Amino acid sequence: MAESTVVVGRDGAVTLPTKLRRRLHLAAGTRLVAEDCQAGILLRPARPKPAYRYKGRPVYTEEQLARMERTLPDESEWAAELEREARKRHRRSS
Repeated sequence: MAESTVVVGRDGAVTLPTKLRRRLHLAAGTRLVAEDCQAGILLRPARPKPAYRYKGRPVYTEEQLARMERTLPDESEWAAELEREARKRHRRSS
């Protein structure tokens, strides 16, 4: 993966390179979570919050909600893998 330098604007906005946005399917308005980690800043997609109710009625049954929770990836494992990858890249560039 290629490395790119980005600039933080006065308002804190960061523009990601077009090639990166296209490869990661990041459209305008995509919500990302910014995390401070040992290797630097980690940007990752924000988990969508499902609508549990619509017009006061439940959208999902309790069984469906439980099944969705079981299929979500474990964020701690995912973050640890990203941290390992970032450290490996940092060692290569040093």
